Amino acid sequence: MYTIKLIEHVTFMYLRSMSFNQVNAILRSFYERNVFTKAVLLDHIEQMADRIPDHQSISCWLKPKRSGYYAVDGTWIKYCGEDRVLSILFDVETLDTVAYFVAEDETKEAYTALFNLADTEISVGKKGFFCDGDPGLLAVLQERYKGVPIQVCVFHKYARIGAEC
Repeated sequence: MYTIKLIEHVTFMYLRSMSFNQVNAILRSFYERNVFTKAVLLDHIEQMADRIPDHQSISCWLKPKRSGYYAVDGTWIKYCGEDRVLSILFDVETLDTVAYFVAEDETKEAYTALFNLADTEISVGKKGFFCDGDPGLLAVLQERYKGVPIQVCVFHKYARIGAEC
């Protein structure tokens, strides 16, 4: 019923404005009727998102250069009403995300899964890791990357000092 071009354009407008009412008003000005319901629009956005390649596929395609210095951290998020941790590994110099992993908790297993995703990209030229000092993360780094320097992030050091007072 709708062309891919129209759906792509509507998806872009919605993601840009994050307002269904604004997108609907723009479409109504062209078509003189309601074009999409919110459910249909969100369904189209989901279909568009499913066509986007995953992170590893994009990295294989673009072959980014890595500095060898990586930062690793976890941040707590709400997902479907439940607490989850989003673990991220990124290149310190380029700020490119190398890999990410969502888990129920910050555990050694969760960080192992993160590095399993990242290993092909960081397999050569590791110069150092920056992290928050989480015990599970430190265990993974020390086991997998023997001899590669690990630096606890200054922000996390200061946060710990403040928490101990």
